[in-house]
Amino acid sequence: MTGVQTCALPISGVELSYAFLSDWLVLGIGKNNSVLKETVDSYRGESRSLADNENFQDIRSRVPKERAGFFYLNMEEALAAYPEKSIGGIPKGKPELKELGRQMRTSLEVIKTVGGATWFEKGLKAKLCLLLNREKADENLREMYSWKPRKSESLKYIPQGTLIYAGGSVDNMDTYWKYLRGTFKKQNPQLAEQMLRGVEKLKTKWGISLEDDIFSWMGPELAYGLAGVNLKGMFPRPGYFLLFQVRDEKKARETLGKVEGIIGKISGGKGLSSPLKFRGEEYAGEEIKVLPVPFLKPGYAFVNNFLIMSTSTSTIKKLIDTR
Repeated sequence: MTGVQTCALPISGVELSYAFLSDWLVLGIGKNNSVLKETVDSYRGESRSLADNENFQDIRSRVPKERAGFFYLNMEEALAAYPEKSIGGIPKGKPELKELGRQMRTSLEVIKTVGGATWFEKGLKAKLCLLLNREKADENLREMYSWKPRKSESLKYIPQGTLIYAGGSVDNMDTYWKYLRGTFKKQNPQLAEQMLRGVEKLKTKWGISLEDDIFSWMGPELAYGLAGVNLKGMFPRPGYFLLFQVRDEKKARETLGKVEGIIGKISGGKGLSSPLKFRGEEYAGEEIKVLPVPFLKPGYAFVNNFLIMSTSTSTIKKLIDTR
């Protein structure tokens, strides 16, 4: 029997509907039972089901067939159900809440559909898939979605026992920066203005340009992590690190030379007996540039085609030993 049964709920205009479809109990709630009737029609083969939808098929084809859970959301249609000026589209009340709603909507409009799955394979695994709404995405985001996955090269430097490790690849930092800058301008103009003022000050006051002095030498891979925490002494000293793949070591060294000079100027104006100055330290055939400051020994080193930076010299040595 596949008839739809309906009962009223103690909420004005809202009904609970249900139907038994073979060994399935299907529930629906709303102002009427039309959606549940569509489900019955799909079950009977009298109308097309979600399984026939091309976007759904695309998402489903990207995840394992054997899975513990699966979800799918047609973001484009979900947003269309709540127009921007409707109550559901933008929160009522204070202007800042309306602005937050607008920012969230702008971010979500670039997504066409989203889906994912979980499954068990030596633990619980999950996969998330996003299909881009190209009409809403700017040219920078479209380019970023065309980047191909890369095999991690930074992983060979990561010591066993590392507490946190995250890595990724950015094929073109200029494109990524343009995307971030444009996104901030749309979503939070005030924050974007502050950020851009800081970038401009870095260039005019200290002579460092993001595009010319940083992005120009960066390779596609970057990573960060926490290799451990040194509990000896008066204060815990975490071993945070950053890794940057380097495509132009000469240019990178020139930029870091500028940074060393800036640190010297700033520390010299703070009333210290002598400005802070990096010193070289040889270790395992590599040179580590160390900044001697109280309780910490931050530094950096160029190892093969990577720049390693850390809050502690001992962490840099760990990464060098692991390579």
